[in-house]
Amino acid sequence: MGNATLTAEEISRDKWNAALAAITRDYRGAHSRLEVISLDLGSQVETEDRPFFGIAADLKDAECVIWIHFDNFDHGVYSPNTIRVLPRIGEAGPIIEIEDEDGVKTILTLRPAEEYELPPGKRGGRK
Repeated sequence: MGNATLTAEEISRDKWNAALAAITRDYRGAHSRLEVISLDLGSQVETEDRPFFGIAADLKDAECVIWIHFDNFDHGVYSPNTIRVLPRIGEAGPIIEIEDEDGVKTILTLRPAEEYELPPGKRGGRK
């Protein structure tokens, strides 16, 4: 088997809303991991194995924030300048990388809920 090179697609700013809406539609309820990487603080996991509710760009009134929504938790990326998406490969969901103007990267990894399903319980009573 050869080594495949995976390439993240950079989303142009004028397509952010449509691309993020599609990710929300396709992956709402997926298990997620959110990590923030900066030169000052290194890598910080903000949340892990939390249901993903959605992602959206707030670009009105000269503001620019990407909001990532989970159950009981929201994370804002202020002054983003780049969004890259590594597409779904096989059963693995996409990886979304948002880089802000200071070079801080926020990485959202999505996994299908099926990966975390519990096996069916055994039928019958105790012995």
